[in-house]
Parts: sequence; structure tokens; C-alpha cells
Amino acid sequence: MGPAPRAPHLSPLCVNESMKYLGDPKPLSDWIQESESYPADGWLYINENELSIDFNTLCWPCIIESRDLSDEEYDEMESYLEQSGYKLFLGKAQIEEIVANLKQQTPSYSSPQIFEAINYYWLNDAFIQL
Repeated sequence: MGPAPRAPHLSPLCVNESMKYLGDPKPLSDWIQESESYPADGWLYINENELSIDFNTLCWPCIIESRDLSDEEYDEMESYLEQSGYKLFLGKAQIEEIVANLKQQTPSYSSPQIFEAINYYWLNDAFIQL
């Protein structure tokens, strides 16, 4: 199934401070299977060093709803998370759209095809064409 999930290499101080913005991480496969459990706006963050996505890629959910933040507070959160070793990945709506597009092309798609489609979208900002 692939290597074990990877966590960013952050100091304990950064991890504790980041947790005011992010919830507990789960592998991407869990987020896909349990999409109704996305908190807040449904945005997921990943380690800034991720170059590709797989079943075990750890994703941290944003637990702050952006509508509860001023523009300045939102920019501060984004900047802090970026400086702490996280980067914005995808949101719940985007993942649902990727899966819907894949289902439209291949009604009996496989789990590896889901991850291929998500990885393709993430890297190219476009839906995969099978």
C-alpha cells in the first residue's frame, strides 16, 4: 500500500501553534472515504515537501472557517502555516469534483485511479482525461 504516512519536520513549538489552525492529520484515503467528516471550510493542508500524492499522504484539515476571519487574519493564518511547513492542498469540493469527473469517464473506477486523478489535478489544475 506504500510507505507509512509522513509528517512535516517541525519543531514542537511550530506544531503546537499550528494546531490552533489545523486538526489531526489523516491519510488522504481516509479523507476521501469520509468526506462528510471534513471540518469548517473543508480545506486540507499537506507537508510542504510533498511532490506527489498517494494513499498515505497525511492531510491536516483546517479547523477555522474562513468566514470567521478578517482578510488580515486569514492572510496571517496562511502565512503562518506556510512558514511552519504546510501548504494548501485541496478542498472537499475539489476532491468531490475530481471523483465525479472520474466517475463520469469511468463508472467503475478503481482506488488507484482516484489517486492518479487527484494527483493529476493537484499538479496540473485540470481534470485527468482517461
